Amino acid sequence: MRCVKRYPRLIAVALALCLALAPTARAAEAATGIRLKPQQLYPGIRAAIPESFAPMTAEMFVLKYGSASRKTTRAFSDAQSAASIVFDLSPEAEEPALLRERTLRRLQSDPAIRGATASQSTVSGRPAVVFEFESMALDTSVFNILFFIRVAPQTTLVGNFNCPLGMAAAWRPTAREVLASIAIDR
Repeated sequence: MRCVKRYPRLIAVALALCLALAPTARAAEAATGIRLKPQQLYPGIRAAIPESFAPMTAEMFVLKYGSASRKTTRAFSDAQSAASIVFDLSPEAEEPALLRERTLRRLQSDPAIRGATASQSTVSGRPAVVFEFESMALDTSVFNILFFIRVAPQTTLVGNFNCPLGMAAAWRPTAREVLASIAIDR
């Protein structure tokens, strides 16, 4: 009780933070224990996507990503379109080390991006470059996993998982599972 009398402002701020973060905590809690379901993305390319995700509507895609062009794009999101994953096939192929260096430099120089990290690995036996970072949307901070996987000499699978930063703790392991589940039989 002494604490309340001595630090009323601190207690008020802590209570306000708890109330403000409660919806985010409930959303993150709901995202735990996520089951994945195999999906055919393209001929010879599969990934396990969260069961709760559905194909993103064209309207939501334009609202969220600002582009109507979806010829080769496969986009999935949860019911609220808060968490989503997008895949695209790019006809460009750059050496993984150069791609990692160039993209990381670009991410780190963008003032709307924080905490960018990069790693090189393999996914389905193919060279892959993976970036994790926070970015700013119009109304919130966003957690992102951006990845590039060489599919063929002149084709790269590009993907991005994102969700509000407040949901990152729950979704990060699942996003990494989705990335690890990608199977390429081309």
